[in-house]
Amino acid sequence: MAETSRVQSVQDLAAMITQDPELEQRIKENPVAAIARAADNPLQADPIIYFVVVIILGVGLLVATCGAFFLTLYGVNIPDLLSALGSAAVGALGVC
Repeated sequence: MAETSRVQSVQDLAAMITQDPELEQRIKENPVAAIARAADNPLQADPIIYFVVVIILGVGLLVATCGAFFLTLYGVNIPDLLSALGSAAVGALGVC
């Protein structure tokens, strides 16, 4: 079974062990490390996920800011939705 699948129950772990002889061997050698690795959360183990999320939020923030700027230049009122999107992106980036 693929390394990226996450174990959520003992049944999942048993299925992974029966389907992956390499995992079975790692569990025989060092059970604590092998099971901890199989149970890892991909959000904690894969920094690329965070990288992609930060890029998407940054682009959303730039689009909202530029859109608000250009609407202001043309004398149009900035829609509340545009302000909300920009604010949400700033808040989400602060959490990352």
